[in-house]
Amino acid sequence: MADHQNPSEENFVNFFKGWLVRQQSFLKQLLHSISSDTTNQQQQTSLIQQVLAHYQEYYDEKAKIARNDVFLLFCPLWLSSFERSLLWVAGYKPSLVFKIVDGAVKDLTAEQTLRMEEVKAKTGKKERALMETLVRFQESVAAPPMLALVRQVGRLTDGEISSLDLTIEALKTAMLQVIEGVDSLCKSTLLSFIFKQEGGDCKGTRKEQQLAWCEINGKGMFSQ
Repeated sequence: MADHQNPSEENFVNFFKGWLVRQQSFLKQLLHSISSDTTNQQQQTSLIQQVLAHYQEYYDEKAKIARNDVFLLFCPLWLSSFERSLLWVAGYKPSLVFKIVDGAVKDLTAEQTLRMEEVKAKTGKKERALMETLVRFQESVAAPPMLALVRQVGRLTDGEISSLDLTIEALKTAMLQVIEGVDSLCKSTLLSFIFKQEGGDCKGTRKEQQLAWCEINGKGMFSQ
């Protein structure tokens, strides 16, 4: 953890610590619900909705820090060096959800299995599109005009400083759009996995859903 943090980073670090504590609390509740014979369907549904709201809170706070300083999310100092090595685009890869819960949800019908494969294919396609967009932005930074300005920092004229500032602001805006796209895909992938698209009916049994949530909570994929 860095000794000097800007206010937005410090606020997020404090939020994140509390968020992880609440995540562990939800994991315990999910495990208890699975092992208990007294938990009814309404209680199970309520718990799943609370977990969904918990993750939405994370994305809301992440969006705030992104608007304040988007580059912080590409090297978050509140994560360990190992955790940072696992990041994809300022977060976890959306398709990782399928690997984490592989085998947790069983006995799907042929229709549900087909739907799952469709979600996987769509997620993979959108991941590739987002990555291509990010690569284009990175290549624009490495373009000769931009590199020339960066190398002359400290010796730039007023006009050149203004040009560099405008370029950096444009890059921030582009990076923010990519992160918003990634987070949107993460959420839609998760919801597509947990629910059917028509009518919000749950895939599989609620106990199977809770097993999947335990896998997600236990491995901490949303802490990235």
